[in-house]
Amino acid sequence: MLSRIWNVVGFQAAWFACVLGAAHDHPWLGPFAVLLLLTGHIATMPEWQQPLRRIIFIGVFGMFVDSMLGLAGVLQYRDGLGAGWICPPWLVALWMAFATTLKPSLGWLEKRYATAALVGGIFGPLSYYSGHAAGALRVRGDLVDGLLVLAVLWATLLPGLLWIGAAPNLKLKIDRD
Repeated sequence: MLSRIWNVVGFQAAWFACVLGAAHDHPWLGPFAVLLLLTGHIATMPEWQQPLRRIIFIGVFGMFVDSMLGLAGVLQYRDGLGAGWICPPWLVALWMAFATTLKPSLGWLEKRYATAALVGGIFGPLSYYSGHAAGALRVRGDLVDGLLVLAVLWATLLPGLLWIGAAPNLKLKIDRD
């Protein structure tokens, strides 16, 4: 139970560092905080390779998802690497921090995909809205429409990420012919 509490507290601290750092022109504050979180998370794991692969996979996946949301005009990032639509490093770091919650904090949602869809559909867009309100990113166009797109997306993403998180052997390899 205590590890679950620390997991939630660590993620929330990383979330605030990422979002507020980006909103106040300190975009590298968040990735540094996430590096500390990931170091502590991995150091407490007896088998660290699998969680590390999952964290990297979800970071890359999240970079793709949020870049596509930017390209589609749903989101605009304050420091979107010149283009405004490319997922910034602080948000990739946030995805990696989120990956640390899949087992300890959100593990109770495994195999409860309808509940996970509901939780994702509510809290996913809420997180983006909070980032919007803080000034780290902007939900473009009509705010309600943008949040509805994010709700549908996260109602799909969270169950999928939990399924990936529950995979006993996530192997990222390239087959050589």
